[in-house]
Amino acid sequence: MKRLVLGALMVAAIALAPRTASAAIVIDFGTGLAQPGGVFTLLANGNASGANIPVGVLTTDINGTLNSYCTTGTGGNNGLCGATSAVLNFNTLTNTIQIVGGIPTLGIANGTVLLSGSFLSWTADANGLHNALGPVTKGATLLTALGLPTNTQFAFFGFSLTSSLIPGQTNQWAIISTDIRNTAVPEPGSLMLLGSGLLGAAAIARRRLRKA
Repeated sequence: MKRLVLGALMVAAIALAPRTASAAIVIDFGTGLAQPGGVFTLLANGNASGANIPVGVLTTDINGTLNSYCTTGTGGNNGLCGATSAVLNFNTLTNTIQIVGGIPTLGIANGTVLLSGSFLSWTADANGLHNALGPVTKGATLLTALGLPTNTQFAFFGFSLTSSLIPGQTNQWAIISTDIRNTAVPEPGSLMLLGSGLLGAAAIARRRLRKA
């Protein structure tokens, strides 16, 4: 019996130890039905910026439940979604990224900061911005509307732009499509404490078992 208890404690401790897990919350900003627009510019030393890039749709996967929402804002025509769309602005040189707009079906007004963050790494070339990684914060209004805690932390991955060179320019491209995929960052603190406690309990039980 003692060995069974010890085994159960060890299994529980290992199961609760912090580890990489599939994200249960994914928020994806993309072009959707928005018309191409905005400007991508290559800057010095491998940096790049993007200005007024249309972001027409927000797609969410929250614990397996999928939803899509049209955006509004200062961006161009958003197809069947309406006359306007949210916009993306970023600059790797100043290390900033921001999406501003509204989501009518969630009660979010135009001019709301939906996403802000910074870059850790990226690749910028004539084909756009790729493989960009970094931490981001979702606006409290957006998280509340989605039923998520306002302190939920995110990181973006799969940040990609495709573009075509603007005629007469050598370092500026028109944006054709955009996709910024974000995943919630797991909070390991409570699991770490619980896992550590169980490991400690397992060690005590093992010592007692040896003395028995």
